[in-house]
Parts: sequence; structure tokens; C-alpha cells
Amino acid sequence: MSKEDEKESLTNFTNKYKNVIKSIKLKSIEFYSENIDKLDKKDIFLEGDIFFAVELDVKLAEDNVRSDILFSEGDNRKIFVLNYNSEEGKWHISGLMEREVP
Repeated sequence: MSKEDEKESLTNFTNKYKNVIKSIKLKSIEFYSENIDKLDKKDIFLEGDIFFAVELDVKLAEDNVRSDILFSEGDNRKIFVLNYNSEEGKWHISGLMEREVP
């Protein structure tokens, strides 16, 4: 992905959620290594990816009418997948999925 594509993707992502999410507060974060081989989309993970179990407190905008967003009102438990891009020297979020909590 070129620098220009990356900027456009970030802009599109920001615009997609700008009027939908009021706030996201990080409640907890920890390394995640349980059952990685059983996660959805495991075939797209790369060697060296890092997984984090994250708990967020999400407040949606009052006038939000969209149902196709990644977050819901209140507590959200997610797994963030990070991948290092050695050409750029940066970490990127390469995956985001629901975390099943027993």
C-alpha cells in the first residue's frame, strides 16, 4: 500500500465513524495467545503478527442509525491484530474481531 493509499484509507476510516462514535475509552489491554489457530480469518494472519485482547467502553453518537459498524454501545471485547511493516518502520492494525469471553 502506498503512502497516498494509506492516507486515503485513514481518511475514509475516520469519515466512516466520525458521526457514529462519540467516544472510545480503553478499559484494558493484554497480549492474547489463546487459541489463535481457532480464530476467524486465521488464514490471513502473518508470521510475527501480535494479538491483543482489548476491552473498550464505547459511546455511540445519539443520532447514530447505522448497524454496520464494528462497535456497539457499552462494553466491547475485541481482538486487535497488529502487523509490522518493515518498509515503513510502523505497526498497523491488520485485523479486528470479536473476542469470545466464556
